[in-house]
Amino acid sequence: MKKISPEISFLLLISALVFLPHIGGLTYYKDDWYYIYDGMLGGARIFHEMFRIDRPARGFFFEWYYALFGPNPLPWHLGAFIWRVLAALGVLWIFDILWKNNRRFNFVVALLFAIYPGYFWWISAIEYQPMIASLALQVFSIAFTLKAIQSTKIGEKVAYGIGSVLTGWSYIALVDYAIGMEAFRFVAVYLLANRNLQTTYWNRLFVAVKAWVWTLSVPLGIVIWRVFFFTNERKA
Repeated sequence: MKKISPEISFLLLISALVFLPHIGGLTYYKDDWYYIYDGMLGGARIFHEMFRIDRPARGFFFEWYYALFGPNPLPWHLGAFIWRVLAALGVLWIFDILWKNNRRFNFVVALLFAIYPGYFWWISAIEYQPMIASLALQVFSIAFTLKAIQSTKIGEKVAYGIGSVLTGWSYIALVDYAIGMEAFRFVAVYLLANRNLQTTYWNRLFVAVKAWVWTLSVPLGIVIWRVFFFTNERKA
């Protein structure tokens, strides 16, 4: 059985020390009250009506969460913690793929990603739950992309590729403005595709674009749906 690496162990431990000591005493904050009030009046399906005008994926997200946890704040805060830890583990995975020999640097980056900008920014665990979940999905989508490029077995390439696209669509569906993370996806692919190449800049760019172009299905899929199939009623 493969042992958990020290980096993962310390990442989990420090994240727990930062986020968990007072989690049992946390409650609703700011617009959390509005979400819970609506859920108590209209049930879990009320969230579809709340979000159908601009981000319908959040309606399903909140329906599932509310159906599971109801108005109890503790599992919402635990869910936020789990998503943040998953995001940090995904960041560690990305940088271990890109720079496998820089383990200390990779760990520090993942740790900062876990605890910054700080717990109180995300203390509204109900309202911000889809944002925190989207962050984790962004990270894993990019990690899956890198593994799809790196893998030599067709089955693995296909599986990672499908995982990359599905998590990519999911993170943008939850938080549409997070589509800017696609720029980081290209940077990560560029670094991986050219890791062992010694050639001109234009050749490196061509190699990167060739490895990355299939990932355009992530932003283009959402944009096509948004422009041609979805009617956005929130003009703001």
